[in-house]
Amino acid sequence: MGTVHKGAPARWLQAGPLRAASEVAVRYWGIVSTIGLLAAVLFVIWWAWGKWGREVLQDDSLTVSAKQLVLRPPPPKWIRGDIRAEALRQSSLERLSLLDPEVTVKIRHAFELHPWVASVDYVSKRAGGRIVVELRYRRPILMVVTENGEGWWPVDTMGVLLPPADFSQNDPLNFLQLYTRDHWPAGDVGTSFGHASVVGAARIATLLDPYWRTWGIVAIHAMQKDTSPDAPVTYELETRGGTRIRWGAAPGQEPRGAPTAQAKLARLRQIADAQGTLDLRPSAIIDVRHAAARTVRRSSAATRSVSAHGN
Repeated sequence: MGTVHKGAPARWLQAGPLRAASEVAVRYWGIVSTIGLLAAVLFVIWWAWGKWGREVLQDDSLTVSAKQLVLRPPPPKWIRGDIRAEALRQSSLERLSLLDPEVTVKIRHAFELHPWVASVDYVSKRAGGRIVVELRYRRPILMVVTENGEGWWPVDTMGVLLPPADFSQNDPLNFLQLYTRDHWPAGDVGTSFGHASVVGAARIATLLDPYWRTWGIVAIHAMQKDTSPDAPVTYELETRGGTRIRWGAAPGQEPRGAPTAQAKLARLRQIADAQGTLDLRPSAIIDVRHAAARTVRRSSAATRSVSAHGN
């Protein structure tokens, strides 16, 4: 039989706690060392960024340029300038870095402020330093022209003022014109023109856009019985030869029982199909404000009514 040492259990009891404490100490110092190392790395990164970060952000190879902005869809033909460069310049983003954590947010905001942009749907960074911007453009639909010819302002389908500098002196002739005596823009480009009559006229111009050139319509006139801001506005259309079309209220603002804008348009199409044009000679008055459209020859001694079908 082997020899049993009486002191062995006591030594084993002492060795167990010591070993456990040693393992805890090793783990503790391992964690402390890891934390210390991470802190040192973060300090070095922080120190290096503070010393060279500005230079990195201003590196030309990392700066967002207009050429890196991919617009979807591409700008339509009526936008003649480079709205990519304009958006960057107007928002002071000429030195914007691709490494900026808010680069897409800043690009989105810059295009939202551009007067030719109706909305920005999506902005995304892509490979090769490209930034894709999906947006919707404003479309010029109407020219607001003073009767004395001192000023003219393009507006879009919602009555938002567009940049006049992007148009030439001959451009007003390519759009329906709203003649006004004292309505001037109330704000900057990219904001509402500021007058209800302009918004209503823009709605009518949008509705007539496929037809007015063929029909010979050239102008819209807005009329108010008084000058108060809440006074109702009614509209008349004018053809090149002087025919006046009594349209009435703006689309969506018709009095109860009055024909809708689509019904008025249908009646004008009937007359145009029957007569070949709305530019009737001698000049006439076409009234589509009521259930039965009428055409009245203004030049005849005894006015005679003509139905929507030309009878």
